[in-house]
Amino acid sequence: MIRKVIVVLALVACGLSMGPAFAAGEGRANDYLLSLSPARQAQMLGQAVGSTCTGKTAFFMGIGVPNFPKRQALWSVKCTNGATYAVKVNPNGASQAIECTVFTSMDGFACFKKIQVKKQ
Repeated sequence: MIRKVIVVLALVACGLSMGPAFAAGEGRANDYLLSLSPARQAQMLGQAVGSTCTGKTAFFMGIGVPNFPKRQALWSVKCTNGATYAVKVNPNGASQAIECTVFTSMDGFACFKKIQVKKQ
């Protein structure tokens, strides 16, 4: 299942402050996620997946991955129901959640593993 959602909308729905990066319109959704506690990261990513996922565990896989949009971050989230998703987070907060099995077959990366990015 592939679902497109807006992380920024999830942040607003939670009543969370979006912080100075969002207020300034710089679009640093990943920086904001990294500033959160692991529990809050999992919660936010679960909300990005949708109503079928209550986030339990979050894992930052990497940013600047070849063949992905520049500055797009990749995260993994495990839901309390056991389902796992890869979440692609764009700098502006737009995201795409993809079941891990689909993500691995489409993009060749495994969820919950750090993606090694070569410096150019």
